[in-house]
Amino acid sequence: MPLFKSRKKSTDDYLTFDTIPEFNFNTNGNRRGPKKLKLCCCCALWCCIVPCVLACCIILVTVVAAVILFSSGVIKASNVCRINYKMSPGVTVTQTFAQLVDCLDDVQSYRIISEGNNTVVAEHTTSFWKYVDDVFFDVIRMETAESGNVTVIEAYSHSRVGKSDFGQNYKNLNLVKDCFVSMAYEVDEDIVEGCTFY
Repeated sequence: MPLFKSRKKSTDDYLTFDTIPEFNFNTNGNRRGPKKLKLCCCCALWCCIVPCVLACCIILVTVVAAVILFSSGVIKASNVCRINYKMSPGVTVTQTFAQLVDCLDDVQSYRIISEGNNTVVAEHTTSFWKYVDDVFFDVIRMETAESGNVTVIEAYSHSRVGKSDFGQNYKNLNLVKDCFVSMAYEVDEDIVEGCTFY
């Protein structure tokens, strides 16, 4: 004869979606009966929809503001940047060109397409969006009123995509300038064309 008498389980023995037992204990350690926890649909909608609406509003306001600023001319859009980097007196063209090639090799975002006759053609790829910009460098001797005959790097960067680079072309060329400065070269910057700043 079995020690325990079996019985059929009823639907009351199972947990439903909105009847989750929660046991509380009083100060004497005795267990109280289960509570029913109900899911609040209004709270769920509030927590999900409101942040999405706010995010969409912020994006919309940002886009509209950018369009207004560009169209009014407050922010000048440009997809090119041309800069002359003047080296300190005594630095030769050969020395500058060799250092330029070394700098482009050291910067991972640059890829040299061709080099020769004191001219370098390269590509620069942005880190996040992977946009490719065409960059050109010419190392020449130039007569200046301040320093006389000095070596100059004529640097030019152009975006392949879009009418505004959001300052990327200027950053492309400044990578080379920073490399020269890190090697204890004195470099003067003379902006010739374009070059948007943000």
